[in-house]
Amino acid sequence: MDDAQALARLRSVPGVGKVLGLVLLYEIHAIQRFPEEGQFLSYARLVRCAHESAGKKQGTGGNKIGNAHLKWAFSEATCLLLRASERAKAWLSRREKKHGKKRALGALAARLGRAVYHLLRKGEAFDEGRFFAS
Repeated sequence: MDDAQALARLRSVPGVGKVLGLVLLYEIHAIQRFPEEGQFLSYARLVRCAHESAGKKQGTGGNKIGNAHLKWAFSEATCLLLRASERAKAWLSRREKKHGKKRALGALAARLGRAVYHLLRKGEAFDEGRFFAS
């Protein structure tokens, strides 16, 4: 699947270049496979799996369910976004004070995953102002 427009949209994310854009594009394959963003985030290992039965939460698990390559790609994209964007650094420092560095980076990666999902579904370029608005 060689989709030049999708690759251009992925490359509109600050820090995502040719190689990382191609890794994301080929590992996601077709975004239409995921009807909801939660399914995409779970596949990309950006959220934790919950063990629930009969409405009772039993903890978390299944850390190896999903695509390890997407997890790596979003981790790299998050680090490169931090290198390229002052707004990302400010957002991370605010989040670090409350949750710690590891959780703050995970939250930024998940936020980036949501943005990638929506930019591929809607066919829009990355908008940094909108990304950090809420």
